[in-house]
Amino acid sequence: MRSRILVLGVVAAFLAACGSSGGTAAATPLSGTVSVFAAASLSASFTAIGNSFQGANPGVTVKFNYAGTPTLVTQIEQGAPADVFASADTIKDYDPVASKGNGFTFTPYDPWQFYAAVVRAAETYRHPSLWASLMKRAMTEDVSWTKSAQRYLNLFNTAIAARREHRGLAAVVD
Repeated sequence: MRSRILVLGVVAAFLAACGSSGGTAAATPLSGTVSVFAAASLSASFTAIGNSFQGANPGVTVKFNYAGTPTLVTQIEQGAPADVFASADTIKDYDPVASKGNGFTFTPYDPWQFYAAVVRAAETYRHPSLWASLMKRAMTEDVSWTKSAQRYLNLFNTAIAARREHRGLAAVVD
């Protein structure tokens, strides 16, 4: 299974957290704090991206909160301020025509594909009703361990049944 990354809130990070008033980016340098909630598995790459962003924008501070996706979702649902939420392996790419998906994904992992995902997020953010619908869908996605545990249990039971069947066949052959 290929990893997928949610880029939900990147535009909000620049518009809200950086204090943009809607003017041109060249006229007013970015400033403020961007709060990034990201899956722990993304910490190395996101720290590098954050350091690069801060270097290019000295007035901006990037604060990271790395944890498991269910923990991050719970924190956000309880009111933790997140400008950017990045989750690994739980995202379905947003299709505005079909009104499906819960975020923005990109593969292969290169700067241009990441940029394309950010542009798609920015375009969606420009339409408040679409953005609100996408955020609601993303926050109601079941990323609990209960769902994952059920999948593992089903896999385990399938493996046991296959093993029993194999043993039954082997006993007849012997």
